[in-house]
Amino acid sequence: MSLDAAFLRGVGDLSGPVGLGDLSGSYAGSAAETVPAAQMRPLLFSEVPPHLNSMLLPRVGADGVMTSFLSPFGDSELTMQEIAEKAHQLQQRIDENAEREKAELRHAAEQKQEEVERHAADLVRHAASSIEAYKESQLQMAERQKAQRQAGARQQAEHAKRLIDQQAQD
Repeated sequence: MSLDAAFLRGVGDLSGPVGLGDLSGSYAGSAAETVPAAQMRPLLFSEVPPHLNSMLLPRVGADGVMTSFLSPFGDSELTMQEIAEKAHQLQQRIDENAEREKAELRHAAEQKQEEVERHAADLVRHAASSIEAYKESQLQMAERQKAQRQAGARQQAEHAKRLIDQQAQD
């Protein structure tokens, strides 16, 4: 069995008997070969064909940093099933973290909303007291103006009375 067939045999482990012709496409001579699920075992990365293994090997990026598909999973001798399990675990952690962050954001938004509502209530109280103070000052000013008008009217009345009294004495 070629490395390609061995690789496909390992891939087939996840889905039962696999006709290699179904998976290999244009691989000549392997269309009739079928591997029963009982004979399949997951492949180690060291058993993956070179043309497929190049996707999984470490590479040096443009920035000079070595990157690897395997780095999040640790050991390079993991089977595809183990990698799938680890990927599932990572996805669960990502989901849990996302849920936790969403809950934290929701909590922060609720706290911010409460703070905004408290601030709005403070502004309403301040506005109400400012309006009351303005109304009070307007009333006081109106009373002062009324008192001044009354005082001016009294003075005019007293002045008119003196004139009348003077004219009566003359």
